[in-house]
Amino acid sequence: IESHLRQFGRQYGVRDAAMVVLDHEGAVRAIVGGRDYGQSQFNRATRSVRQPGSAFKPFVYASSIDNFGYDENTRVTDGSVCVSRFGRSWCPRNYSGGFRGRTDFTTALVRSINTVPVKLYLGRDGLQQLGGDRLMKTVRDMGVTSEMVVNPPMVLGANGLTVMEMTAAYGTFMNG
Repeated sequence: IESHLRQFGRQYGVRDAAMVVLDHEGAVRAIVGGRDYGQSQFNRATRSVRQPGSAFKPFVYASSIDNFGYDENTRVTDGSVCVSRFGRSWCPRNYSGGFRGRTDFTTALVRSINTVPVKLYLGRDGLQQLGGDRLMKTVRDMGVTSEMVVNPPMVLGANGLTVMEMTAAYGTFMNG
């Protein structure tokens, strides 16, 4: 943590960081909650919440696979998708600004495509609707305990989670 903060902290405007280390079986081996306990006793690894962004997408795919029997070869169209609610529209875009067309789960996850998890959540493009209840059950079963707003942007990591929660949840992937 200290090495990275010295090297990149100023560049990114970061003064503190957190880390959780798991062993190959998913057991916690180390937790670093900040730069200097003498200056701040606040444990950023277990108490600070941040939006995980695209790191949340694997939970969407896992939930879709678990609930509907989809697999890594399931194909979805990476294309425009919009959600209208209360007179407002939300139309997520991909980082590249474009669309790839028909793509499989593996490619969509590796390329961090934004439209595919939204379509999974909404049940668009011929897919069954994952929705918030199924996704929340998966996320809870994987160890996430933070309060979450259940809505389409959640699939792109819009809710705040702790480093510990994300690490524990990813540990379930390690353990199959």
